[in-house]
Amino acid sequence: MTSPLSHASAEDVTLANVATTQRASHTQSIDVQTSNTQITTYNQQDIDAVKQLMYQYQQILNKAQASKVKDVYAKDAMFIGQKFPTTVGVTNIKNLYTDFLSKLDFNVNFEIKEIQLDQNIGFVRTKSTGSITPKGEQTLGRESNREIFVVKKTDGNWKIYRYMFTAELK
Repeated sequence: MTSPLSHASAEDVTLANVATTQRASHTQSIDVQTSNTQITTYNQQDIDAVKQLMYQYQQILNKAQASKVKDVYAKDAMFIGQKFPTTVGVTNIKNLYTDFLSKLDFNVNFEIKEIQLDQNIGFVRTKSTGSITPKGEQTLGRESNREIFVVKKTDGNWKIYRYMFTAELK
């Protein structure tokens, strides 16, 4: 039996401001600076876990950690990116990241605009800003993208199930 979804307003979440803390009950929570994010969720632990997942993903890009892609994507995930081939399966997605992270330096920050979760599936809408620069070249400017992450709970952990992005209109 599932409990009904609760609906709460929070504020925009800048993942650079996410800090993990330990509660007395030894469960992890995430303290976040927020303004204007719409959150619909199954429970607060799920919100915290998905925010942490987004922070992990941001770190993978910014630190060029292709080996950690399997930690954030579901086995049957799908990557659908502007100017990229649709890629299916975590191994193929890891290979794609290995290729582009070997060629590009990322300095991006994801801002969570909306989170909606049910018991085992949901989505996160984000806006990322920063720079993506070919290795060895100077950054020419900032860019921004709009993203949708479909997330699902697998073996008790939230993972990226579908990821789609497109460049922000200038």
